[in-house]
Amino acid sequence: MKYIETDNDFIYLNKIKSDVDPNQITFIEALTTRRTCRVYSEEKVKLDTLSKVINLSQNAASACNEQLWKFINIDDPKIHEELYLRGSAAFLNKTKQSLLVLYDNSTINKKYADQMQSGASFISNFMLVAHTFGIGTCWICHLPKKNEVRNIFNIPNNLDPIALISYGYYKGKIRKRNIKYNVNNILHFNKINNSSSKTNWKNIFKRILLEIYYFIPIFIRKKIRKKSYPYEKKFYNHIDD
Repeated sequence: MKYIETDNDFIYLNKIKSDVDPNQITFIEALTTRRTCRVYSEEKVKLDTLSKVINLSQNAASACNEQLWKFINIDDPKIHEELYLRGSAAFLNKTKQSLLVLYDNSTINKKYADQMQSGASFISNFMLVAHTFGIGTCWICHLPKKNEVRNIFNIPNNLDPIALISYGYYKGKIRKRNIKYNVNNILHFNKINNSSSKTNWKNIFKRILLEIYYFIPIFIRKKIRKKSYPYEKKFYNHIDD
C-alpha cells in the first residue's frame, strides 16, 4: 500500500490519523484497508471533523436523489449504556461516540424500502470516508426494537431508524481479512443458475429467541442483560499496541 502501512498479517490503523492525508489516498487503497472496528482510542472525534466526514458521505446515492437522511450524534455515555441494557451490542457500552442514521419513510416504493436502501448507501460511504481520516466505525443493527429507539430519541413517525454507527479514532492494529467468496461462485448471468433454496434453521431459531428476548419487559431485560453476554458473538481481530 502507498499510504497505509500494512504487512502480511496486519493493517496498522492507528497510524492513519497522523500519517495519511485523506485528499491523497486512493479509493482502492481505502476500500481494501477499511475494517470494522469496535475498539477506539481515548481521543474523541471533534465536531468539525465529523461534519467533514458527513458532508463528503452525502455524495452517496439515494432514491430519486432526495437525500432525506437525518442524523443524531450521540456522545452521552448514559444513552450508550441505556441502549446496551435494552439489548444492543455489548461493546457499545464502552463506546464514546456514535451516529444514529435516520431516513424519511414517506416513499411510494414501500415494497423495496427506499428509506432502508438510501440510508444504507450513506452508511457505506460514511464508513469508507471516516477510514481515510483515521476514524474506525462499526455498522450496528443489533439494537432494541424500533419503537423503543423512537422513544429514546424522540424520533417522529416519518423518520425510520436505519442503523447506528459507532465511531472513534483507531487504536492499535487489526488483522487482514480474506474475501470469503470467489466471484465465479456468486456471479450469475441473466438468471440464477441453481434455483434450489436452503433454509437456515439455525438462524430461524436465533430469530425466534431474539423476538422472545425483546418481548420481555424492559426493566427485566436490563436486569438479565449482563448475564446474556457470554452467549453473544465475539470478535477478536483487533489488537492493541
